Amino acid sequence: MIYELTNIENQVHPDMLRTAFSKHVPDFSLSYLGNTENLNSEKNVTLEISPGYIIILEKFKKYFFNEFCRIRISMRDHKINESKEVFSRYISVNYSGVIRMLKNTQAKKHPETDEEEHTLDVDYLRNTHDLIYYNLQKILLFPLKEFIENEFISELLQANLQKSTSQSILQVLLNNQVTMEKPGRLQTDNRSTRVETSPHKLLLLYSGFSLEADYYDYLKETFEYFQIRLSVELHNITDNFEKIKSITELEKIISSIKPLFHKYHTPIPDDFSPEYYREDSIYYLKRELEKNNIAEQINNYHRQLSSFTEIQWSFIIRTWKILKCYHKLYRYPPTVEREYSPTVSCQLPAPANSGNKDEDLGKLQWRGNINQLITFFYDASSQVLVDGKTILNASKKQIAHLLIENFIQKDGDPVNPSTINTIFTPSKELKRPPNHKRIIFPDQE
Repeated sequence: MIYELTNIENQVHPDMLRTAFSKHVPDFSLSYLGNTENLNSEKNVTLEISPGYIIILEKFKKYFFNEFCRIRISMRDHKINESKEVFSRYISVNYSGVIRMLKNTQAKKHPETDEEEHTLDVDYLRNTHDLIYYNLQKILLFPLKEFIENEFISELLQANLQKSTSQSILQVLLNNQVTMEKPGRLQTDNRSTRVETSPHKLLLLYSGFSLEADYYDYLKETFEYFQIRLSVELHNITDNFEKIKSITELEKIISSIKPLFHKYHTPIPDDFSPEYYREDSIYYLKRELEKNNIAEQINNYHRQLSSFTEIQWSFIIRTWKILKCYHKLYRYPPTVEREYSPTVSCQLPAPANSGNKDEDLGKLQWRGNINQLITFFYDASSQVLVDGKTILNASKKQIAHLLIENFIQKDGDPVNPSTINTIFTPSKELKRPPNHKRIIFPDQE
């Protein structure tokens, strides 16, 4: 087993850097700086850095790029030549090394140095070290992390080195960051709203957003992506127990955050529309106000903050409903007709001459009344006859599975199994749309 990153870690160790640059770094020792003659000498104060300094920096850049190419080829070779277990271990070692080195670099930004003017700087060596680490993460670590995640995602999930995509997206939905910023940095098209909500010339940002509409659109897009990814991940798991286990992990995340949301119990002023607020966001707001020495002005920002958290709450509830539906679906899987094994997922048999089709990874959105769609299947499977038989040969549970797995409602919510059960109860005629609002079948005779 080759530890691909060990040599790189040795190369960028501070002691190694000190050695590599010892011949090119000006003498900034205390003994040198303490010498009055050296400080009084204009020539010595504006010390020129040897051209070898720039050459070594370029060598480091080229070295990092070559290492990236080498490790990428090595991983692909291991994928071909090694067993699944050995390769998973190999990925674990190198991916962990990438994460460890990224943490060590602490996401270095490009040092603010002026390469045109080589002036005296007692932090010269530290800046050099930061510059090399910046190049290390930009040229090697970030591309390598992206390469491993794109190419070997199944091995990362198997080794518990990465969360499932749906779990990562869910964490975005639950994100809670409250910060203050001066409105001068932002665009002017929203200035009227911002001035109104920030009388002290401080703008409230919630998870990076200053306007509720922008935050709502962001969460909607994230929520739709979450639905698609969750559906794909569950589809790729064959065992129902493993599906339930995956759903349960997501439910735990939701359960841990739900207690932070509270409903207002005190009388709400007429101009105070939000119904829910998030307890920990109030804490972060107070901290930001104290940092800006206006802690007594919390009421000026409280309404806007509550609006943000209420939007967040609505998406959390929608996500919770989806997980509940999936949990119920896989815990009590639909039974099938007798010719099918109880352990096989309920699906309508495909025609014998049908070819393999590309899988549709998204769900279809029904933009009308969901009861119309469910009633259509109810009528087809029980009311509309052709030659004395129903036009659709399918059980209620087969149809429920079809609707839950493939459709979402007009507001993005999943199809509720209890609604399907109600519509399919013969005595619940009032729950089904009247005849003039049903999807009508043409005369079959």
